[in-house]
Amino acid sequence: MIRTFQYKLYLNQAQVKTLERWIGTCCWTFNRALEQRIKAYRRRGESASYNSQSALLTAWRSRMDFLRLCPLGFERDALRRVDRGFKAFFRRIKAGDAKPGFPRFRSRHRYNSLEYLAVGTYLKGDRIRVPGMGRIRCRGRLLPEGEQKALRIIRRASGWYAQIVLDDGKQPPATKPVESAIGIDVGLNHFAVLSTGEAIENPRFLRKSERSLRSHQRRVARRKKGSHRRRKAVKSLRRKHELIGDQRRNFCHRHSTALVRKYGLIAVENLNVKGMVRSRLGKSILDAAWSTFLNQLAVKAEDAGRQLIRVDPRGTSQTCPNCGVIVPKKLSERWHSCACGCECQRDHASAQVILARAVGVTAANRPWTDPASDGALVAHGQAGRMKREGSN
Repeated sequence: MIRTFQYKLYLNQAQVKTLERWIGTCCWTFNRALEQRIKAYRRRGESASYNSQSALLTAWRSRMDFLRLCPLGFERDALRRVDRGFKAFFRRIKAGDAKPGFPRFRSRHRYNSLEYLAVGTYLKGDRIRVPGMGRIRCRGRLLPEGEQKALRIIRRASGWYAQIVLDDGKQPPATKPVESAIGIDVGLNHFAVLSTGEAIENPRFLRKSERSLRSHQRRVARRKKGSHRRRKAVKSLRRKHELIGDQRRNFCHRHSTALVRKYGLIAVENLNVKGMVRSRLGKSILDAAWSTFLNQLAVKAEDAGRQLIRVDPRGTSQTCPNCGVIVPKKLSERWHSCACGCECQRDHASAQVILARAVGVTAANRPWTDPASDGALVAHGQAGRMKREGSN
């Protein structure tokens, strides 16, 4: 399995200046390669490839001294970024996207990472070996045995970090017997409501920090562009945004880990979050970090041998979990009331419907390894069908 481990770097001023210079060099390489591709197509109708630009980079390094001061592996990463950008652009055109997004030139202030794609021993003890610089003191978790495939250096407002991409040679564990299942309905009033009725409160980290963010933003606006004081104010603003992001990820990690440890089957909606954020609720949806939470659930469930099932989200909040009848409700209506006598909170009813759909999908696909646990869940699905048939 491929895993990524992150470490905090402790650099002196000379090392920071060296990394800043390397980032500027790689940003120049990125922009030059992008410009070369655009000119080649406009003038000759040709499409440059990564290999052709890699050979061109060798010629550039022979003529320009500042390019030779940066390790070649980092500069080739800039060429790979350009190549990935064009491949993604043509893929989006082929898919018919309205805005395919042509690759754009980068400012050195928005180019914040370096990647060295080569197998090697980068971490040894509490030191990380950076090609062209030497060993740097770091702090992070113990790295397991495996093949270290790549090294990334990342610049953030809180400092410099290193990421090591490791292949531990292991396969994902086999699916464990399902002893318990849960349905999860994510929302805005509550971060998530479980089919058991338990609700996880929405922390709203961005909303709570908006007053502080406004103060930081006004401080930036009052500073003169290009001044040292403006750079300090921008760094403070970036650090505040980074802190909010760290709070969101930590919150999602805590709850996703707890759910994966407790339940063998987790049912969620297959949401199109990218499309949902275009609505008037986009800011609140992004603040709730649904995509981060669902992606963490998927990764952790696979690592733990659990099952994560994504069900069709259409009509989950309009369906009665007891009899299956459609009960139309506006977005402002937060209570589910059905003629069959089912009365519960709207998100709780939706979570139960999500679990029932997952059980139906699972019973049809037959992925169970334990017949005893399978029987309990299938019986749950059969009970729902019997109630619907009786009501009809």
